[in-house]
Amino acid sequence: RSIYRTGNTDFEIAEMYLWYNNWEAMRKLWEPYLNDSNNRIAKRAHYNIAVYYEVTGNLEKALEHAKISALQYNNQKAHKYVAILEKRMI
Repeated sequence: RSIYRTGNTDFEIAEMYLWYNNWEAMRKLWEPYLNDSNNRIAKRAHYNIAVYYEVTGNLEKALEHAKISALQYNNQKAHKYVAILEKRMI
């Protein structure tokens, strides 16, 4: 899966952890932005956290965050991701 790598400095730092497959460090950088006042940042944080949960095996939490990104913030990329996750959970 792809993740959002831009938006603010923490998203750019998280990209570096991707090289080391350190998903927990990435999650810690993204989580503070889940309720950011900037909708662009919040939708990206929810999407990235969804990918984190998918990679770590928690499809229910992945779907929860993907739906927030898709429905609350109208993230088209997340709408597609929701469909993929729902198929995986059948």
